[in-house]
Amino acid sequence: MSARWPLDSLSPLIHSINFFCFFLYFIFRFIDTKYECLRPHPLQHYNNKLIDLLRILESARALYDEPKSELAYRHAISALISYPRELQNWREVKGLKGFGPKMVEIIREYFTSGIIKEAEMLKKSEEFKCLTAFV
Repeated sequence: MSARWPLDSLSPLIHSINFFCFFLYFIFRFIDTKYECLRPHPLQHYNNKLIDLLRILESARALYDEPKSELAYRHAISALISYPRELQNWREVKGLKGFGPKMVEIIREYFTSGIIKEAEMLKKSEEFKCLTAFV
């Protein structure tokens, strides 16, 4: 008698879920799920400038030990990377998973002024430059 893993019986179910997600991607080209691992992340993506600014804010939250805020930025970045087109205005992110009211306000700031003030201040900050040089 061969030993079986306890989860072997779930294998067909897992394969069918993966196939279903793959199928949805080719139909809609965008899967808005709260699980980042189920979203396809293309190598060439849109919204690069916005993503770079959000990554600065994410790394600042990591350096100043704010794990929940860091995770919120990571979710928003993941959603933007998998978004299938360039954002035209800040209202597009309102319904996406990974964008709460604070994150929507940051995106709104980006679209109204072309920058995120906090990210620009961090880029100029000597303290932030020093901390990121050693991490």
